[in-house]
Amino acid sequence: TNGLLNTGAQLLFVNGAPSQWRSLTAVGAPTARLGHTAVWTGTRFIIWGGAGAAGLLGDGAAYDPIADLWTPLPTASAPTPRTLATATWTGAEMVLYGGETISGTSATGAAYDPASGKWRGLTNPGAPTARSEATAVWTGSEILCFGGRSGGAPLAALQRLTPQPTWYFFRKP
Repeated sequence: TNGLLNTGAQLLFVNGAPSQWRSLTAVGAPTARLGHTAVWTGTRFIIWGGAGAAGLLGDGAAYDPIADLWTPLPTASAPTPRTLATATWTGAEMVLYGGETISGTSATGAAYDPASGKWRGLTNPGAPTARSEATAVWTGSEILCFGGRSGGAPLAALQRLTPQPTWYFFRKP
């Protein structure tokens, strides 16, 4: 074995007290990985990316703890495979940013909307810093990203990211 696992368990509670561990189903579970992202949506646990035995991964899945069911994420329009990226839940989307790709440290991002089942790329206004291994939080209107590494060098810079969709204006003839 290569030391990577794709198993897990859920701690069940009865009347507010822990009662037992229940193994998660392995059916449909993502392949074993490390350096992946993970967010909780309020109803689903979503993981994406990371590195596996064969290299960088550009896939993931959503886990429903009530149904004990894994559902693969779509790969159409998904970001390039990467590890050590940040992932933040905005209340509607999982926003991925940065990480290590085969080209090096990235300054790109993408957002996944579980309601539509679609990915969208994020634009890079303001020339964000390429970074991996950073910490990120959602404030309610923007993502604050701090620390990490860029090209192997440590960063101590705060970055503000606003994951808005691209706006298009049309003129009616």
